[in-house]
Amino acid sequence: MTRATLIGYHGRGNFGDDIFFDVLLEWLNQHFGATKIFVSAPKESIPSHYGSFSVQCISRRFGGIARLNWLPYGVAILRSRVVCFGGGSIFLAAPFLLGASVLFACRILRPKTPTVALGVTISENSTDNRLKSAKLFFSRFDLIVTRDDSSYQFLKSLSLRTTLVCGADLALCWPKLFTEKPQQISPPDGLRIGIFLNHPRVETSDEATQFIEAVALGLKQFSNRGVRPTITLVATCVFAKDDDRLFIKPLKMMLEQNGFDVRSACHDPNNPQAVLDIILDMHAIISSRMHPGVVALGIGTPVLHISYDQKIDDFYSSNHLDSHRLTTVQDFNADAVDSFLVEAMTDTQRQKSVKSAQQLQQASSSLNRVLADAGADLSRSPKPSKDPGGQA
Repeated sequence: MTRATLIGYHGRGNFGDDIFFDVLLEWLNQHFGATKIFVSAPKESIPSHYGSFSVQCISRRFGGIARLNWLPYGVAILRSRVVCFGGGSIFLAAPFLLGASVLFACRILRPKTPTVALGVTISENSTDNRLKSAKLFFSRFDLIVTRDDSSYQFLKSLSLRTTLVCGADLALCWPKLFTEKPQQISPPDGLRIGIFLNHPRVETSDEATQFIEAVALGLKQFSNRGVRPTITLVATCVFAKDDDRLFIKPLKMMLEQNGFDVRSACHDPNNPQAVLDIILDMHAIISSRMHPGVVALGIGTPVLHISYDQKIDDFYSSNHLDSHRLTTVQDFNADAVDSFLVEAMTDTQRQKSVKSAQQLQQASSSLNRVLADAGADLSRSPKPSKDPGGQA
């Protein structure tokens, strides 16, 4: 049985993270034959048997002693063929010391074990002098594939002797994403709209309420045009501290009071396909979550994407996508919702959506080639050469 250690997965309950998890498991299996995976996630957050994989969650604490929380990682690394960092924003201040401890353990315990970071990003508030002084930390990797250009440029500025590649968001490697053909807009009476709402990351509860009210008022304005859509509200993150259901509940009440037919759904960590099926059934979506928007763009569904984080802007710019329907929390209002839905029913918007899907398919093919080549090189040699990287 071949083992691997996966670090950076936050535990089940987030649509994007669960897509990353599937992609990374497949990569580890395809290139290293890994079937036993040690995962940095809370115990019992993942079934011990996940598909064809045997999974063991690594406790974040050893005997309740925080200073010894690196010991379980050291044991896992000692038994692993490869160590993989993945799952989005891994290079933040919070896991920095743990990451340094893990990499130190890698070099001491298994000096020939490949250490890679796939689909990661550098938070915009983390690229400060503290991280710039951490060149030694980043140099410990054999390969880093970033998911956006800004992260790539920052790491490149450190003049690392690590193989560095600018890739794209790992969700583009999800094999289920591009299996469906773009749908056709149905008559207005059958219009279905999906809403994927999370905390808008504003300063006060009053601003959060205004954000929710803007969605409800925009839908009401649109319905005054003689169109009565069916609304589906979807919670794609169910973490206790970041639970979308907290914001879906008041919106559902507002919409029902205005006479809308409202349905609700929740991401099932055991079945990410369910969220894809919902998006496929929609004629347009409004999303402040990143990955429902990414999936919708990938299958050609019109999206009003509310950017609450730099990573969403980076995704659009890195993939050269039309940012016409990318807005900020500050600029988001009822008129933006109304005008988007009016445009979403036009052939012009449909053509733009199909073009975006084609662009992402190209980005997906490029990223898959990068990951395949990297996996082949790493699996052939226990310690790959440090050739300079480049753009994917």
